Amino acid sequence: MRTFLSYLTFVFLLFFASALQAQVHKGFKMLDRMRYAEALEAFQEKPRNAREEVMAAYGLALLYNEPGFSAFSPDEAYKHYLEAEEKYHELSYEQRKKLDEVSLVLLNNLRRKIEEQAFRMAEAYDNVEDWNLFITTYPKASAKFKGKAQRRRNELLFEQAKKEGTLEAWSRLMSGYGNSLKRYNQELFRQADKALFSAYFTLHDVEDYQAFAKQYPASAFAKPCAETAQEPCLPDLLKQLEEEGDIEGLFDFAAAYPHTSFQRAAVDVLAELLGRRGTEEECKRFVDLYAGYTSAAREVWMRLYERYKFQHPLFEDLREFLRIYPDFPFEEQVISDYLDRQNRMYQEVLLDPSWSNCKAYVRAFPDAPHVNSVYSMLFDLWMLDHQDYEEIEVFAEMFPDYPYADDIERMKHEALLRKVDMVLAEGSPESYRLFLRKYSDKPEAEPVWMALYEYVKTSDDSYRALARFEARYPDFPRMSLLQGDKAERYAREMKAAYEEARKTDKMYAYTGFLQRYPDSPYQSQIESRMAEIAMESSELYFCEQYLEFFPQGAHSKEIKELYVARGGTEQ
Repeated sequence: MRTFLSYLTFVFLLFFASALQAQVHKGFKMLDRMRYAEALEAFQEKPRNAREEVMAAYGLALLYNEPGFSAFSPDEAYKHYLEAEEKYHELSYEQRKKLDEVSLVLLNNLRRKIEEQAFRMAEAYDNVEDWNLFITTYPKASAKFKGKAQRRRNELLFEQAKKEGTLEAWSRLMSGYGNSLKRYNQELFRQADKALFSAYFTLHDVEDYQAFAKQYPASAFAKPCAETAQEPCLPDLLKQLEEEGDIEGLFDFAAAYPHTSFQRAAVDVLAELLGRRGTEEECKRFVDLYAGYTSAAREVWMRLYERYKFQHPLFEDLREFLRIYPDFPFEEQVISDYLDRQNRMYQEVLLDPSWSNCKAYVRAFPDAPHVNSVYSMLFDLWMLDHQDYEEIEVFAEMFPDYPYADDIERMKHEALLRKVDMVLAEGSPESYRLFLRKYSDKPEAEPVWMALYEYVKTSDDSYRALARFEARYPDFPRMSLLQGDKAERYAREMKAAYEEARKTDKMYAYTGFLQRYPDSPYQSQIESRMAEIAMESSELYFCEQYLEFFPQGAHSKEIKELYVARGGTEQ
């Protein structure tokens, strides 16, 4: 009996174990069929041995990493994966061989899938908290995902610090994530390091450098200040540049650390050096960059001004300096020097009213109280040897601000009248034409126009001569006179031609007249006479000529009938 009971117990346990094993297998089947609730219930059944624990944990990891599962969570999946991995390594070699659903390869593949899902979720949310959660939750993630996560998290942190823009923000970033920035975002690390340095020394003096170097040893700006150091630290470098009087080096140093106490210190040193021995170019560069940046800049301004005066001639308009440098703080000094130069030069003009002195004065001081009198001297000097029209125009072009424009116009008028008298006295058509090529549009040229016109009229009394004159000289100022003379000559020549045709009294004479004067007032007389000649003559050609010139004439019907009767073709 005892043997029989033992046997029943063994059979029951074997059946129960088989049932549990079948329950885990059911979970995988339900997972394949996407019946996730049944799969979850199957995997959550309490396992009875180590192999079932591995399979159940692995199944739950698969389930929670399935996007279609309502409780989808890569983080939850990763917890079950870690459990499955741990328990898998606790199994003996023989136990592992009996696992069909789980292997080391499958576990590694699952880990990569979970990490990818978690990465995509962090990427979708794209905020610092989710990236940090990914980085801390998946420390064994692949270098690809880990690097991307670190870089993107660092970029977001950098943008936050940049937006806040305070020393505290940059300090938090560099203190908490400096190493990560340096490894994964080298350019952002350089920018953040520079921003931290700038923010710190905007609020602190150069003397606080040791505290900065101690607080931020990872900063590229933090170097030990010691005699044994291979490179000098920033305060030592600034001191070295000052001792060497290295102006170019100081400019570079100031530009390298903008808006910091290091820049202010470098600018102060520069101002002191340039105020003593700076060139005009160096001083100009300084005031362009740092005018008003430091009180010592006043010395540089004065050095620049003195160098400018030295480099420019005595007659240079000093107001040009104020135009170039509108921020110059000593405008009264420039005005005083300008007036002093003006007075000294005017005295020179009075002592020696030469062409060069007068010209230099009016060009250097166009608004001076005595400039008009100097202009008068200048014009008188010019007119001594330049009385021609073109020479007076040259003066006007040289000095467009000459205050007595009426005098110039009067002198040009008188010079042109003198030229007109000379041309008329010469009396040749060539001289008329040469004059008019230059001055045809001047009112003073009218006498020359009339002289040329009279010459053309007297040398050729034909209508054609006046027509040629009109075509050649469309700017002739007495065009109404020319039109009248043309009309008179045309009428005279037309009348003479008509008289000649009447005297000849031939068909060809009348047709020749009509061709030359188609709009003459003698049309009716000529038509009647051509009709008579055609009817009196037996020439068929005369009828054709009549009809050519008078197709609708008073005698056209008779001529047409006569033309047909004589054998002509009806038109």
